[in-house]
Amino acid sequence: MALLILLMAALWGTVRLAGPVLSDAFGDEGAVQARVAEDRVDLSTDDAEPEEPLGPEEVFTIQWRLAAEGFLDVETDLDGIMGPRTRAAMQEAKTAFGLGAVSDRALLEHLEPAGSDPFTE
Repeated sequence: MALLILLMAALWGTVRLAGPVLSDAFGDEGAVQARVAEDRVDLSTDDAEPEEPLGPEEVFTIQWRLAAEGFLDVETDLDGIMGPRTRAAMQEAKTAFGLGAVSDRALLEHLEPAGSDPFTE
């Protein structure tokens, strides 16, 4: 009998706590009411300009820099083509340098010392 009283008291407490929440969620006729969220996060990228893809010379330059850092093989990977090896090396470099999800161009700028040109080295 004491257990039954204890369970009834617990149930009553739960109903009292949930009551205001449920009354806010349900309308006068018991239908669920949708409310507009007050805190919205705008994730649209409409204002962002799409980045121009790297051209063949830039791809070769980034491959050259990635090879200099040990992410690509100078003998086999420098072809100026943005292929799977180059993409994988770029991702490894971004992770290794703690750059996160930066653009390819930002990685190129990070790897490229001022005034250096792999075509003249």
